[in-house]
Amino acid sequence: MRFTCKIDRLYQARSKGRFFVTIISILILYSFNACSAPVAKNDSLHVELSGVTPTWLLNSWIDIDRKDNDVHIVYYFFSKEQYKKMWADSSYQKFSRAFKEVHKADNYNKQIGAETMRRLELIKKSYADKDSVQIDLDKYPDYKLLLQQLSTATREDLEQTNRNKNSSVLDGTHIKAVISRNDEIVIANADSPTPNTHPLFYQLLRQTYDVYRGLKHGDFLSRNHVGY
Repeated sequence: MRFTCKIDRLYQARSKGRFFVTIISILILYSFNACSAPVAKNDSLHVELSGVTPTWLLNSWIDIDRKDNDVHIVYYFFSKEQYKKMWADSSYQKFSRAFKEVHKADNYNKQIGAETMRRLELIKKSYADKDSVQIDLDKYPDYKLLLQQLSTATREDLEQTNRNKNSSVLDGTHIKAVISRNDEIVIANADSPTPNTHPLFYQLLRQTYDVYRGLKHGDFLSRNHVGY
């Protein structure tokens, strides 16, 4: 009712000029508020990849952080000696057990799970050699599409259990992916992923390593070392 009264008074203004000035002021104010409204941003994505290669007794980890089009990738590489020291660390053993117990619990607590994972990551990083790259996804359209797929991928999309139910790998590279997105954690595993057995897993590994190799030189993450 109060709003209607204001409109009536507005139309009863003695001067048409005052009426039009008022309308223009309202339109300007509306336009300003619309333009200044916050623009929705893409959801963030964090991917942790870990690989164990029994043949070479080597291990590697990759942390991928995406915020909008900015991606920061940290590559960690372990020798046999570094890996043994990490597993002998009592703190690592403690949080590794806690992480498994938290995810097995019926009343899974997301905050406790995230904090346990963070503690494990800090310990792992302290034992590894590492290097990193920062990229703009607009310059890597294929990788951008791949990360978009990971934003909605399920465990089955990565593991392809139905496709690989009759296959087995006795001595290969075991890969584990932990994908964190929108307060959700997806954990998937694969043995020696290939384009035929685990296409999404394989592309994630291959393209992430190729990003590094395209920007850096040396043997730190050569295919002979990491297998991809």
